[in-house]
Formats: sequence, structure tokens, C-alpha cells
Amino acid sequence: MHEQVHGVTVPGQAGVIFEDFLRVRMAAEHGESEGVVAGNDTLDIISDLVSFVLFGFDGYNGMLAGYDKIEFLSPVYIGDILHAVGKLVKVGNRSRTIECEVYRIAEGTPKPGLGSLKLPVAHRFFDQPQLVARARAVMVISREVLESKSVRG
Repeated sequence: MHEQVHGVTVPGQAGVIFEDFLRVRMAAEHGESEGVVAGNDTLDIISDLVSFVLFGFDGYNGMLAGYDKIEFLSPVYIGDILHAVGKLVKVGNRSRTIECEVYRIAEGTPKPGLGSLKLPVAHRFFDQPQLVARARAVMVISREVLESKSVRG
């Protein structure tokens, strides 16, 4: 499902300690009625991204303490290509706060003659990405990991 992943330390961007992203094409199995993708699939992307950011920064995937903000701003459809960006914005002794934004950068266009299937076979890329969801997650590194590994913090 994940097409691209890159980790970048961002020293010049105020408030951002580390940044990562991934791109996902929403496959047909994610679709529900009328080709809409359920919000939990978008949240799965955010969850994966949070793990990638934390692993890229600490070299270890911590435990999710919780989300203190989740917003679904626009529907996602089968065939959409999503670009998700995660930014590590706060590092505590054991906690990490990561802000995520998910953008639709392209939509699938159905092949004529497929009737109600409407399976996308081509994509139309947008001039401007469309924000579809955002969230802020807090992850926690266990004491055992902190004691046994060289984790930042």
C-alpha cells in the first residue's frame, strides 16, 4: 500500500524536529458505498506515518498514548492518491508529539463503460493538494527501551 517513504531531519523549519512522508493509492478493497473510503483507512495511514516518524527519529517504534486531535475534512475515494506528512514537533523524556496532515494529490478517473464499478484506471493530478485529514498523536517510548537502547530524549 505504501509507495514512498523518506525521513528528513528539518533543522531550519521552526518547531519541526524531524519529518517523514508516505504516499498511498487507495485500492478498491478500501471502498464502501459509492466508492467512498472509510475514515478508519485514512486513520491507518496516519498511524503508519506516526510509526515511520518515530522509527526514523529514535530507531524504535513506541506505543501510541493517544490522539489529541483527529479531523476528517473531506471524503477519500477509491483511486485517490494521498500524500501524508508527519512532523515531530515535541520531544519529551519518553513522549513524542507528531502532527500529521493527509492530502489528496490525485484522483482516480473511471474507465468509461464500467457502469457502477467506477474502478479508476487513470489519475488526474491536482495543481494544489487537497487537505483531507489531520491529526496530532502522542507516542511513548517504554522505560525498558530507554534503558537498553540509545534513544534520543
